[in-house]
Amino acid sequence: MLTSVDSVGFSPILVSKLKQAGFENLGDMCKITKKMFKNELHRAGVKISDEDIDMIGRLLEEFSIPFGTQKPIKIRLQSNPKPFGVGYRIPTQGISSTFAFTVEDVLPRNVGDLIIVPREFTGQTGSDFDVDKIYLATKSFFAGKMESGDSLGGIRNNLLQTYIELLTNNKNFSNARASIDTITDKIKKEILPLLRNKTNTYASSMYELTPHFQEQRKKEFSTGKDGIGPFALSITNLALTQFANITFDYPEDNMGEYGFHLGDLDRSVGLGKELGGDDELIADWLSAMVNAHVDVAKDPYIFALNINKATYKMANFLFRAGKGHNTLLFLAQPALKEYA
Repeated sequence: MLTSVDSVGFSPILVSKLKQAGFENLGDMCKITKKMFKNELHRAGVKISDEDIDMIGRLLEEFSIPFGTQKPIKIRLQSNPKPFGVGYRIPTQGISSTFAFTVEDVLPRNVGDLIIVPREFTGQTGSDFDVDKIYLATKSFFAGKMESGDSLGGIRNNLLQTYIELLTNNKNFSNARASIDTITDKIKKEILPLLRNKTNTYASSMYELTPHFQEQRKKEFSTGKDGIGPFALSITNLALTQFANITFDYPEDNMGEYGFHLGDLDRSVGLGKELGGDDELIADWLSAMVNAHVDVAKDPYIFALNINKATYKMANFLFRAGKGHNTLLFLAQPALKEYA
């Protein structure tokens, strides 16, 4: 049996309105008709729209508690409600792209599937205002009770609860709240100024009509998105190599054939590390590459870094090996740009 208003999605604001009208529990609400319920609210001077009343009716019916029932269910206002679901931004690029949520209020029906998130959410997830989407996964209920045990709903609820505990644990605060654009900002402010031409001159008149300009724009718009797939897959594969602790080994005899002698240097490169040599998350560097390709129409700086089809494999390998910003400085060498 449902014991709290949070179980049916009532917000603290709505609960305060119901209590003001004298409805202390769901049983008082449900044992009268919808029309009588509406009249009681208006008689108590509570301003509530017909859409809100319809929403209450729909929520009750979803849990098999329609108006007219005699179930004695109490309303209890929680001052610190616990999250009951997980949301995730598409594309999901890290822990900060996901969140455990509580519901403050329910919007009217005419707004459709709109979700209003906190102001800080945009910066945390690196969202912008084009095709980004937010999906929600909430816990499963059956006949007014949260499913548990070995049922399909129970297994899903256990999985969601695991995600919620991970996202809300104070030990994961920095990873769960830090913006995924941190590395992107580092690339733009620290690395790009070293690689781009620093001469600030005005473009000649009608430069946009020249074949060179048109060819460059065509190249950027037609090939700029190609890198999303390779780096997005690398982020997923990184979790697998971390789980299996995969390494890349350099046997001395093989290196000697090419005139290299490692001596006392480490002959094994770990591909399952979490942090690189710059103490930055390796996954953040890979996410920054996804960001760069996604936003290529806005700022095609990915071409200044020499990240393209000819260098995808080497870039992924060096990032996964923990080389961080040195990867970009290495690939931006004139000889490698000419090769690519």
